[in-house]
Parts: sequence; C-alpha cells; structure tokens
Amino acid sequence: MCCRLVDVYSNDGYHWVLFMPEFTELNVDKLYELLLNLDRMERHFIGRALIDQHMTVIHHYDKPGMPYPDFSAGFLISWPVLVSSGGNIPDFSIDPKYEVSRVHCDVLYLR
Repeated sequence: MCCRLVDVYSNDGYHWVLFMPEFTELNVDKLYELLLNLDRMERHFIGRALIDQHMTVIHHYDKPGMPYPDFSAGFLISWPVLVSSGGNIPDFSIDPKYEVSRVHCDVLYLR
C-alpha cells in the first residue's frame, strides 16, 4: 500500500496522508491549525494510540506496550514517514493494525 502511494503520488507535492474511515468526523479547521505548526519535512505519525494491557491474539506484538493506531479515529502521517516505510506493509495482512504499527514504530525509532 505505502509503496504504491509513494510511486503514484511522489511528484504531486503531497506532504501529508490521512487514513480514516468514512464515518469518522473531522474538524478540518483544527487539523489545518495543527499542520501549520508542524514541519512537514519531519517524520510525524499523528493519531490516537491504543496500547493493549495484555498480549492478545489479535494484537500479538513483538513486545507488550507497543502502540497501534485507532483505525476508527483515523491517523495522519507525514510524507517522510510514508517514504521511509519503503512499502514494507504487505498487500495482504492478517492484522493490518499490527503491520502498520510495526513499520511505523521502526521508521519513527520507537522500538
């Protein structure tokens, strides 16, 4: 997914990518205000982080306490995060939340 986004949109001048389901409400004015204060050339992963208190079958993370994005709330990543991920998220995944978390934790040096 990420690799294709980078390949398709790399020459279009995008700075941010927003992932959110269609039923999520978004305050565009607040988002714009937030983005004005961030350096788009730095690596940013913005969203609501969830952390399992105990290891679970669905979120079988490498180590306990690894945050994963709340997909229902949506999340925003800066273009450098997308490029740095290098398309390491497989097209098919049993647990996309885990795959996104692992790749982006690696890219953002959270591990």
